[in-house]
Amino acid sequence: MIKKIVTNFTSLFTGEVIARACHFFAVIYIARIFGAAGFGAISFSLAIISYFIMLSNPGLGEFGVREISRSRDIKDIAETILSIRLAAASVLFVAVLVIAFLFKKTPTITYLMIFFGVTLFPYALSLEWVFRGVQEMRYNAYSRIINAFIYLGAVLLFVKDIQDILKVALITVLADLTSCAFYYINYRRKFGGIGLHVDLRRWGELLRLSLPIFASSAMIIFYFNFGTIALGIFKDEQSVGFYSAAAKIAFFIYAVSDLFVASVFPVMSKLYHESREKFAQFMRYCLKISMVLGIPVGIGGTVLGPKIIEIVYGPSYAQSGPLFQMMSWFAAINLAGFALSYSLVSCDRQDLYLKVVLYGCLFNIAFNLVGVPLMGYYAPSAALVLTEGIICVCSFFIVGKIARLPFLELSVRPFISAVVMGAILLALFKLNVFILLVIAAVSYFGVLFAIGGITRDELLRVKEAFAQA
Repeated sequence: MIKKIVTNFTSLFTGEVIARACHFFAVIYIARIFGAAGFGAISFSLAIISYFIMLSNPGLGEFGVREISRSRDIKDIAETILSIRLAAASVLFVAVLVIAFLFKKTPTITYLMIFFGVTLFPYALSLEWVFRGVQEMRYNAYSRIINAFIYLGAVLLFVKDIQDILKVALITVLADLTSCAFYYINYRRKFGGIGLHVDLRRWGELLRLSLPIFASSAMIIFYFNFGTIALGIFKDEQSVGFYSAAAKIAFFIYAVSDLFVASVFPVMSKLYHESREKFAQFMRYCLKISMVLGIPVGIGGTVLGPKIIEIVYGPSYAQSGPLFQMMSWFAAINLAGFALSYSLVSCDRQDLYLKVVLYGCLFNIAFNLVGVPLMGYYAPSAALVLTEGIICVCSFFIVGKIARLPFLELSVRPFISAVVMGAILLALFKLNVFILLVIAAVSYFGVLFAIGGITRDELLRVKEAFAQA
């Protein structure tokens, strides 16, 4: 089991690091070429389209992963889910066209929304969730790398100034279509041909089962992007640009938790179905890893936030520094609790997961609506941190009823190690940021090992698992 998780995580981590790095360099390039206003226009348009993309996948991806991991009929599930998502994308693209022309903020944003809206189709047709379900995640890694190389290469070749802003959307469509084609070619090789399966009764059955997962995912995407939209409505595009610059880095860090979730979710689903005792043991193992990774991110981001912003975006984005200091705790809380919320779905508690996310989403909306007019871009930054904290705490208490999770025992040593790391960073703050990051990693893991937060046996087991992967 550990070998499979390590293999999948290694594949996803390698692919995601390469892909995220490419996309991140592209984002930095675009932010510098277009300035805060142009970068804000792209961020605002993508935030709007993200809601339509969310609606095109009504929880069916994660539902499909769970069912396939439990040895269900791959072909039937794939064809049914693909048909529903394609039908939804077609209807939603018409809605995008209508809203784009009604929402007359600027002509540039109108056309950006339309072009980004085309990505509904490759997203709906993607079979990435099938390969996650069968735990063949190297294909997901390959696809992400292909997508990222095409995107970065095309941006560097064809985007030269603000006049090329619409090309960014067209390049996104091209990269997504290529990635989608990659999945189809490999699905056909492994599982045979695939078609559409139009059975309204079957559609209704799957939608009913996946609805709580969809509603939860929809609200997460909604509150992730609501701060950007609130800033776009109540403030100006420059404010959106400063906030988005900090958020991009925080979400880049947050992506690590996505990799762990993708690696362990099929295993969690299978273990809960087979043995509650093994499930509980596995959850404790996941929580320890998440604490070790999450806590130093918050303390390190608080200390180094302004320096990281300056080295990434340049002095003109200095106002993003305090925002990233705040949002590093969003990434930290998410890393520290990555396994908690999705474990509710894996053990068929998606209804409870929906309630937890609903509470967090309502809080986020209220905080932004009140806070953005008063606090500007500080409000959505604080809202993300507090919302993630609410969801993490609620999930912990619910999962704790299924599997005893010794939170204090698993978090004290990582916290002590991170505090020592933070003190060392403050003492050496004038050094280059890259040197400081190396010092942070060495000091944190050195102290953690010295005080027993990580044992020699655990390191040997991880080493053996990587060697066999």
